[in-house]
Amino acid sequence: MMQLLYDYCEQIQLSSVDLRPYQINERVSFEYWLKTLREINAKHPISGLGIEIGGVVQPSHVGVLAYIAQNTANLAQFFSMSKHYINLWYHYTELHFEYQKDQAIIWWEQPSYVKSGLYVYETAISKEIMVSILWHLLIQLVGESNVHFNWIEFTSSKPLNTEPYHLFHCPVKFDAEFTRICLPRRLLELPMRRPDSILREILESHAEQSLNTLPQEDSFIEKVNHHILEALEQQCAFIEPIAEKMNMSARQLQKLLKEQGLSFQQCLNTIRLELAKKHLRDEVYSITEIAYMLSYNQTASFNRAFKSWTGLNPSQWRHQTQNAKKQLIYEI
Repeated sequence: MMQLLYDYCEQIQLSSVDLRPYQINERVSFEYWLKTLREINAKHPISGLGIEIGGVVQPSHVGVLAYIAQNTANLAQFFSMSKHYINLWYHYTELHFEYQKDQAIIWWEQPSYVKSGLYVYETAISKEIMVSILWHLLIQLVGESNVHFNWIEFTSSKPLNTEPYHLFHCPVKFDAEFTRICLPRRLLELPMRRPDSILREILESHAEQSLNTLPQEDSFIEKVNHHILEALEQQCAFIEPIAEKMNMSARQLQKLLKEQGLSFQQCLNTIRLELAKKHLRDEVYSITEIAYMLSYNQTASFNRAFKSWTGLNPSQWRHQTQNAKKQLIYEI
């Protein structure tokens, strides 16, 4: 998927984004993926950015799953097996399928950090990319005249310019709880253009081997982050209760994190920093209130920690951010 971002930036000649060519099975952390989307959006801020990025997609960006899809009998067969193989393509958030009498609904989970207000916009762009990719891949699989969505829901706010979303020729809702796509059931019965059952078996065998060697660090780190966010809400951000919730000892949790090149304190600090920046930008809470929300017993402890992370204390960082925002508005 990182290759998709690289190819998109090459296409629009956005050379200032720090990207390079990626191997077909090369994987990065979800945080790195989101920060790259943030960088692209900052340097190329347009409505429907995810829709445009997804429009660049080729089967090689999706990997073996796209080639398996080309060799299934129909979309129903593809969707029935895609949940099993989805982690080979987009392993960041869980995908769900629901089948009703005359329609099928595809939807994505919201990661725990989004529920706490972190990476909200970047995750919304990521979901736009997924919807756009699905649209363009379906066209490649069964032909443009056959592809139709009943409706789409996005978690992002409605943009001033909704023209990019007209691509789907269906009702589009914004500010939804989940990103969802509704397809007519008849679409799932359409045959693929040139299916090859023997080739599909070969590809599935390769996919199974890839799944067996797939690293589990992203889902594990996501669980740790989820429990840290819950612990912060409960004013109990310590490793022991979090390890207990994950059915292991604190020592076991530290060992597993160490295998990923991390520590519990690093995970906790990363989340605290992102939440602190969010609250400081929002200008709703005082420094003391933010310290309490991040489970610090004393404001001075929060001030010292924040300065060690950013080089500025919270008040200085907030002031600097406010000035930068005012300067941007003045320039516009």
